[in-house]
Amino acid sequence: MRHLLMTLLIVGCFEGTTQAVTLGQIDTFTDGVQNWGAYGSRLHMSDGGPEGDGDGFLAVLAHGGTDLRGELIALSPYPRWSGNYADGVITALAMDLKNFGDMPLEMRLHCIHNLGRVTSINAFPIPADGQWHRTECSVQADALISDGDLLGLLQDTRFSIRHQSGPPRLESGAEKIFSAFGLDNVTAVPEPISAVLLGLGGICVTRRNICK
Repeated sequence: MRHLLMTLLIVGCFEGTTQAVTLGQIDTFTDGVQNWGAYGSRLHMSDGGPEGDGDGFLAVLAHGGTDLRGELIALSPYPRWSGNYADGVITALAMDLKNFGDMPLEMRLHCIHNLGRVTSINAFPIPADGQWHRTECSVQADALISDGDLLGLLQDTRFSIRHQSGPPRLESGAEKIFSAFGLDNVTAVPEPISAVLLGLGGICVTRRNICK
């Protein structure tokens, strides 16, 4: 874990995207960081994702200290993840998360907009167990709090993914920490395949953690 943290302190990559958010889109980090950012550091890992060897993922580090680099946050790229989350077509962002630190993490969606700030009411806990955890974080209004026009904001925004423990807080840099997490398979849901399975009366039921 210490080796990964020190590597993240000095390495970064950049890639470009052009499209806005659409239902079912997914970032798998197979070939790079896909233009995701961080206040601290972020690094493309070529394997070790949820599928094991050969499955790339994004690793994100917070540096601790007192400035914004101490916030553990993955910044989604514009315009790929920017768009209308108020129309009910995209109801959640699903993702795989792994805690590389020594303490549990509490992950939330978060955004800052000229209409106000927004964050998840409930966090998704990630234990320091070295395992990948699949979750869905709702982008619906009843799962979020804001200090501005929430519905107006959701019509044109993008979400970041950050650690923030305790009651929800809206400000940037709400919590400083020295830790890292892995991120993979970020998906705008419900996906089209989900609708197909429901229409066929799918016979498999999967347990899923939901942050809402």
